[in-house]
Formats: sequence, C-alpha cells, structure tokens
Amino acid sequence: MLYQYFAIKTSGKQLASYAGVVPFEHSSGTGVKGRNKVHFMANKELKSLLTMGALSAINAYPEFKDYYERKMKEGKKHLQVLSAIKNKMLLRVVSVINQQKNYENKYKTAC
Repeated sequence: MLYQYFAIKTSGKQLASYAGVVPFEHSSGTGVKGRNKVHFMANKELKSLLTMGALSAINAYPEFKDYYERKMKEGKKHLQVLSAIKNKMLLRVVSVINQQKNYENKYKTAC
C-alpha cells in the first residue's frame, strides 16, 4: 500500500499530511480561533501503524527516548510528542525512499 503512494515523487510533508500526523490551524476571519486539529480524512490505518511504531521506537531507540523525555519536560502533552515522533519517522522513510540509500543512524548518546 505505502509503496504505491511513492510511484510519484512525494515529499515528507505530503505523506505526513496523508497519514494524519500534522495538525492544521482552525481559524475563521479574525475572531474565531480553535485549537489545532488533525484532518478527519487522514488514513487511519497508516496512522495506527505509525502510533504503534512510535511507541516501540520510544522504548527501543535512545534517540527517540531522549527526544520524548526532553519534550515532556518542556511541558508538551503525550499525544503531541507522539505525533512529532510519528512525523520524524515518516520524514526519514520518505528520505530513504527518495534517495534510494540505506538508513544511517548517526545519533550519539550523551555518556
């Protein structure tokens, strides 16, 4: 399913929007303003797979664990940080596919 989406060159932002991990501002004119929301037409199956992957990445990879802990200390909510991790994962997938190269992990832990 996902490989069919890459038949044409796709940017990371496009895929993230398709997967429903990018919130959009809700405003009308100058007075009515609501909180940022994800579009209701997002691909829910892809989004759920990304959620499970992001939860696993937080537990398994120090880079994502450090990022999660740092954002939580900044006062972000759990779902906001989880959505940011899903977005990071998608951007990396798109980059690997578009460049046709293997993923290289260059993260160094602070020891």
